Amino acid sequence: MIVNILNGLLSGQIAGEQIVNWLTSDKPH
Repeated sequence: MIVNILNGLLSGQIAGEQIVNWLTSDKPH
């Protein structure tokens, strides 16, 4: 979910890992 990516960026946490997880998930949550 894009919200997870934005949340990671805003939180300043491991956004890269969330993006990778989102891309590899390939199915909407």
